[in-house]
This record gives sequence, structure tokens and C-alpha cells, in this order.
Amino acid sequence: MLHGRDAEKHAIDGLLAAARAGRAGSLAMYGPAGIGKSALLDYAAGASAGALVLRVVGIESEAELPYAALHALLHPVIGATGALSGPQAAALCGALGLADAAGRETAGTEVPVGADRFLVGLAVLSLLAELSGQRPLLCLVDDAQWLDRASADALLFAVRRLHAEPVAVVVAARDDDAPSLSGLAQLRLAGLDRPAAEAVLAAQEIDLARAVRDRLVDEAAGNPLALVELPHALSPAQRAGALNPVDGFGSGPGPLLGRVQASFRLRIGALPEATRRCLLVAALAGSGATTPVVRAAEALGLAVTDFAPAEQAGLLTMSGTEITFRHPLVRAVVQGTCTLAQRVAAHRALAAAVVDDDRRAWHLAAAATGPDEAVAVQLERTAERAAARGGHAAVAAAYERAAELSEDPIDGGRRLTAAATAAGDAGQLPRAGVLAARASGLVHVPRLRARLAQVLGRLEFETGTPLTAARIAVDGLERVDPGDRATALSLGDQALLYTWYSPYDPEQDVLLARIERAMRPVGAEAATGLRLLWAQDYSRALPLLRISVAAQPEPTRLIGTGLGLYLADPAVAHVGAAALVAHHRTNGLAGALPQALVLMTTAYLLTGRHRDAKTAAADALRIAHDTGQSYRVGHLTALRAYLAAASGDDDGQSLAAEAVRHSADGTRMANTAWAEAALALRDGAAGRFGAALERLEAAAHGPGRHSVPVLLGLPDHVEAAVRAERPELAAAPLARFAAWAEATGQPAVLGTAARCRALTSTGSAAESAYAEAAELHAEAGQRFEQARTELVYGEWLRRQRRRGEARARLAVAVELLDELGNVAWLERACGELRATGAPAPTTSGGRDPLASLTPQERQVVRLAATGASNREIAAQLFLSARTVGYHLYKAFPKLGVSNRAQLARFDLPVTP
Repeated sequence: MLHGRDAEKHAIDGLLAAARAGRAGSLAMYGPAGIGKSALLDYAAGASAGALVLRVVGIESEAELPYAALHALLHPVIGATGALSGPQAAALCGALGLADAAGRETAGTEVPVGADRFLVGLAVLSLLAELSGQRPLLCLVDDAQWLDRASADALLFAVRRLHAEPVAVVVAARDDDAPSLSGLAQLRLAGLDRPAAEAVLAAQEIDLARAVRDRLVDEAAGNPLALVELPHALSPAQRAGALNPVDGFGSGPGPLLGRVQASFRLRIGALPEATRRCLLVAALAGSGATTPVVRAAEALGLAVTDFAPAEQAGLLTMSGTEITFRHPLVRAVVQGTCTLAQRVAAHRALAAAVVDDDRRAWHLAAAATGPDEAVAVQLERTAERAAARGGHAAVAAAYERAAELSEDPIDGGRRLTAAATAAGDAGQLPRAGVLAARASGLVHVPRLRARLAQVLGRLEFETGTPLTAARIAVDGLERVDPGDRATALSLGDQALLYTWYSPYDPEQDVLLARIERAMRPVGAEAATGLRLLWAQDYSRALPLLRISVAAQPEPTRLIGTGLGLYLADPAVAHVGAAALVAHHRTNGLAGALPQALVLMTTAYLLTGRHRDAKTAAADALRIAHDTGQSYRVGHLTALRAYLAAASGDDDGQSLAAEAVRHSADGTRMANTAWAEAALALRDGAAGRFGAALERLEAAAHGPGRHSVPVLLGLPDHVEAAVRAERPELAAAPLARFAAWAEATGQPAVLGTAARCRALTSTGSAAESAYAEAAELHAEAGQRFEQARTELVYGEWLRRQRRRGEARARLAVAVELLDELGNVAWLERACGELRATGAPAPTTSGGRDPLASLTPQERQVVRLAATGASNREIAAQLFLSARTVGYHLYKAFPKLGVSNRAQLARFDLPVTP
């Protein structure tokens, strides 16, 4: 019976009620050991009548085994993987080392080495949604602080995407070293109040003197485990009242947890030695399976009957299949009271008893007391199997221990390098840096030195400064073996990316020259093109970028796709970014997807597709949050601020401020550059041209002068200078933008350049340039830029007192801006139109019905219009099929349609 937990039970009851009503919900419970988390999970299981219950307990000794917890959770329902799509079934079964739905063995074959762990998460999401199709599903996770990293990532990735499914998830974790459970409702458990504590103590039915009861309640501080266990540590005399202030667990300096452990220690110490040895074998086994524990015990000369005293003492329960400890603290106390020789013997016995190669390798490693190359080799094979399952954290752990057991320092360095790389892939960047630093003094092979440079560069980029990261990457690039093309391309692209994302520094020119020289054997067009871009030599830079983009061997080369945006070619921009996004979606590479969607967002921006850009940015931001990519979160927040400014959304300023906070030290150039561009765009749309000019001047000469937002902001710079009556400040941005536009040869960019010339001209020259700009924008189908051109052309005509012509141009601008939903620009256009003497225009605030959709609904609808099924859409968007159906159910009434076929009437982009 639970005492004093009414509020907690109410929260769980609400979660279960929502699941029965078809809504997903989750709850994360935190608290110290013994506070009652497991009891509340038991309550949830008991209150879930009619639901399918899946439950798992994290085990500390299994934290290095990839997907151990996920295997335990899903084992009762693993047959349901037959309902998953081929890639998801292969990923999940491969991660768990099982046969897939077709009966094929998948471990190490179906899932490629380095497979993204979030594809497994997507498979878990689909499986949970499938299982909940017949009845509500309850997932209970206890001791989450001890889940292996791969299982934790997969489970949390799935739980955060549950929406329209009858699934309830309750996760319990200790306060200390608890995993990040953001996205789940949070509940912190406090100690029981005094009446509840007294009720728990009374339920133990141990005869205690009144003073002793009061003292136990005081000592336990509301901790239920202490209230249950501490009375057992008392002698009969103490229970009767002979308890002085320094007796046993009394008011000494030890913390409560220590006193509970002391109680367990007393009970364990009272057991026969054979029973204590049996307890040790069970404590070290990890999995809880009875058979290997009994086999190992028998190999040590023990018998299954030797477990009986521990069961009678209430320290564990034992069945034909599973051994369960009374509390994780019992396992810890057992291990803490044994000798090294006993621990080594137990691990060796377990190594001989288990059938799983990975567990055997870890038991042998735990038994090793010095270098042992044979065990190191077995751990290396364990790491390779973990890599095939996408368990990068486990890969790092296995390689690190293998390195410690290596007899040859060269092998140790190689294994530490592999451990550092895997830790980086797992997102454990600080750990990756420590491992790489340990390896650096042992590694001298160029290929391994380059891998260390990649790890250290990535660590520096995410947690330090991009310029320092670029230096590390360039140093590593220069050491790459000339024949190692793959490493040269990978590290070279990394060096270029870090240099590109750095705030301006004269050293960047030196770094680019070094990258250019080092990459000549594999193709240096991207490096040379970037160097020329920064020199504003667009006529020479852009042809090289075209070569670089065309020469990309596959869509996974980020740098080629990124620099290809400077070509301003809609086909190149969209094809490159779309191929990258499609590749990552198809393969479930959620960790790499945010960067690809950043490029997709920018490609949409270049072609004026702001709503599509918002959708891509929102998707990327959601995934970046889930995958812990803080740099991308800041970058995407800044992009969203710019998009909000372009649309006149009210949240643009707050988003810009948030983006700047993500780069408080000024080293995140992309964040600050896009944020400043957003604020300048807001000022210009509102007619605050002096403020806009001040921002744009600072940006043009500031640390982000070479960035995409500064380049795209040059037309705003020209207009702000002219409107603020500072035409001399328009000359430089006009010359730079015109040179770039000429080099691109793209009608939309040439049209914007013509508009800038018109703004700085007078008389017939201005009129000719305005007319040219309007024609080019109409030809390119760039509605936003066409609207801006029609707006400034109409303003110019009105100032020339040609009101009728001005009215016609401004009416076009109002219509376009109304369709696009660009509120701030629409207000300005309507004001100008009224100033010509025309009646106030009737606007809808955005007649495009797609404007009423949320970004998630827009994505779902776009894919539904292509004929994709709900299951196919779910796989691409990292959602469940049921959630996709929910979004379509919400979107169809907004669009005035009742089925997929009717979506053909809308202008929906075909690119991701």
C-alpha cells in the first residue's frame, strides 16, 4: 500500500486516462534512492487494467552493453517487428542482435557500421504505435540513470514523438546523474510527511518502543526504504528502547543512504559464506537471468540451495528464469563487501557460463588484473558488433577497456582512437576529447592522427571556437597520407566548414590557402572557391563552386551542397539540399538531418519560399533539440528569426534575441549574423530605415561580413541607405551585390540587382531599372522579391506624381504580399496604395489556405499530396503513422478537402 502519495497517484491516473482516450503522455519521476519511485511504478502497473505493460529496470553493470535495456523492454513483444518497414525492422532487430521479420540474422549485417542510432529510435516509435493499435500501452522504466546510452537515446527519441497514440510512459531516475529527460513532464519526489511515514513504519509490524518509532521517523526523513529497512538493523533490546544516540545507524555523521546500506550490510553479513558468494555471482551477472548465475555458482562449488538464506532474508527473489534484488542498493553492498580475489573468480565463472559473446568479453575484462591481449581482442570484436548496431557509446566503452588491456602501446593508441571517434559519434564530446588526448601520444600513423584531428576539431567546434576547430582540422589534414582520398575529403570538408562558420579573422585566409594546398590531390575547387568568395571575386569563385558541386560523389558532402547555395541557382540549391535531406531521411540519420535541413531552409530562402523554409527550419529545430545539438539550435533559432522578420511575424524579435544569447561570446557567427539580419529586415519593413542602416553597416564590416545573411542583406542595405538619405553608403553594397548577381546569371538575383540600381538612380535610368527588375522577378517566379520590387517601383512612381501607374504597381504588390502572408510588408504596401488616393484595399491576411497549417501539418500534407502512405510519411518525418493520420485529420478541414486526391489543387513543393 502506498502512503502519502495522493498527488503522485493522481498524476499517474491522469496519464493512464489520457492513454485510454487515445492520447500519448509521459512522466519523468526523479528522487533519491529509496524514495518510492519503484513503488509508484508498481502502482501504475496495477492501475493499468486492460493495457499492455512493458517494463524494464536499468542495471549498472549493463550500462556498457548496447541496447541491453531496450532488448529487455521489448523482448515480450519482439514478434511484432514483422509489422515494421524493412529498414526499421532491420535496424531494430540488428540493434538487438535478433533475426528480422523474414527470419534473417541481422546483427552486423543489415545495419551498417556507424548506423544512426535514431533510426532504431524511429523503429521503436513505430513498434510502440503498432502495439497500441489494439489496446493502450504502458511503458515503465526504472533506474533510468543506468540505462545504456543507446537504449536511452532510442526510447527518448520515440517517446518525444508519441502524440496521437494510446501510450503512457513513466520513467524513474535518481536525482544524482539522472539522464536528460527533457520533453517529458517532470515530477520530483519528496519525502513522506510524518503521518504517512508513521503509517509505513507501522505496516512493518515490528514491535517498537514509542521513542524508537519517533526516532526512526526522524532519521528516515520521509524515505520509505529507510522506514522499511532500518528497523531490521535493530537488536531486540534496541527495539524495546535501549537505543543510545551513537548506536548503529543513529545520529552519527553518515548520510541516510549510508545508514540504509549499513542495514543491508548487517543482513548480508549474517548470511552463510556460501550464500554471500552466491549473492556476489548474482550481483555481478547483471542480466538477472537465473541459468547463467546458477551455472557460474556451481562452477565455484556452490549449489542452488545456497541462495535460499538470501531469499529468506528478503534480499532477493529467485524464479526459474529471473533473479531480482530487493533493491539496487543490495547489489551495490554485495559488491562492496567482497574481496578482489572473490570478484575475479566470480567474473571468470560467469564468463564461462554465459552464451553471449559480448557479456563474456566484459566478464573477462572485469576479471583481468593487468594487460591481456587475448581479452583486448575479444573486446575489440564486441566493439565491432556494437558499431554494427549503432551503439556508439558502447563502442567507445569497449575500445577504451581494450586499450587499457593492450600489451602493445601501438594497439592501445589505435583502440583509444577508435574509442574517441565512437564517443564523438555518441554525442559524448567531453569524453571523446579526453580519449583523444590520451591517444595522441601513442598514435603516429597518419590515418589515425587524422581521425584524432576530426574528433578534437568537432569537440572544439561544438564547445569552443570554430576558428580553433579549423586550426585543428587543418593541422590534421596536412598529415593525411596522399593516397587516403576518403580521409582527405572528410577532414578537408570539416576544415572548410569550420573556417566558413568562423567570425572573420585574417588567419582564415592563411587557413584557406593551407586547405587548398592539402586538397589539391583530391580536388581543391571548394577551397579555392571559398577563398575567392571571401575576396569578393565572384566571377572566378562561382565557376569553381559549380565544378565542386557537380563533382560531388554523393549527397553526403555537406560543404559542396553548402557552398552551392552561393550559385543562387534554384535547381542546384534545391537538388543538392533535397538529395542530402532525402538521403538522411531514408536512412533514418536523424543526427545528421538538422544540418541538411539548415541547407534546405537556406535554399528555400534564396528562392523566396518562406513558408517552406519555416517548415524545414521547424523540423530541423525539433530534431536538433532531441539530438542535443546546441550549436544547431542556436543557428536554427536565428534562421527562424529571419523568416519571421521576412513574414512580419510578431515573434521575430524575441527569436533574434534568443539566437544572440546562444552566441554570447560572439564565436557563433551564423547565429549573430542571421539574428542581426532579421532585426534589420524588421526595421526596413516597418520603415525604420535609419536603424536598419546602422545594423547593416555594422554587419557589412563586422565578423560575419563573409556570411550568407550579409550577402542576402545587401539589397536591404542599399534601400536603407537611400531611404535614410545616406546614398553614399549605398555604393559599396550595390557594387558587391551586382558583381555577385552577374556571376550567378540567375534572373531572380539579377532582378534584385536591377532594383538596387533603380533605388540609386533618377529619371529614366531609374524607371528603366525598375521595369527590368519587375520583368526579371516575374520571369523567375520569385513572388516575394517581385512584391518588393512592385512596392518600391510604386513608391517611386507616386513620388513622380504618376498616381495611376503607381496605383497599378502597388495593387500588384498588395496582392502578392497578401497571398504570401507577409504582414509587415503588406501594411507598408497598403499605406502606399492609400496614399495614391485609392480606397483601402481588401486583404485576407494571406489568402493561401496553406498558411493556416502548422509547419508539421504542412510537411505531412506535402508528402500526402505525392501519394505517400501514412507509414511512408511517418518514416520520413520521424513520426508514427497514427500521428500522421492525426495531422491529416486536422489539416483537411483547414484546406477544405476530404481526401488526398483533392490536395492536387494546391501549390505544394516537391522537394523535402
